[in-house]
Amino acid sequence: MPEDDQVPNRYRERLGRALPRAHRQAELVGRAFARVDRAMAAGAWDSPLAQTFYDGCVEAQHSATVSAGGCVHDMELRHRREPALVPRDDRRARPS
Repeated sequence: MPEDDQVPNRYRERLGRALPRAHRQAELVGRAFARVDRAMAAGAWDSPLAQTFYDGCVEAQHSATVSAGGCVHDMELRHRREPALVPRDDRRARPS
């Protein structure tokens, strides 16, 4: 296809602009339960129910961290695979 018929891939550009925020959000997810962890480590609550609660928090944090990291990875992969230029009539050429 002639280069004159190629235009910037706006979808790729939008993904690129969204990546820094996605990284920040993933970092926040990783620290979501930090206060609970510190409080429990300091002995804020000591009982069998407390341990069950804490174990659930640890599991939820792990799941959230893995999921957030997977989302960021998928976005990065998609961004890398998108061409910089697309045909003028391609849906990815449309402004947001």
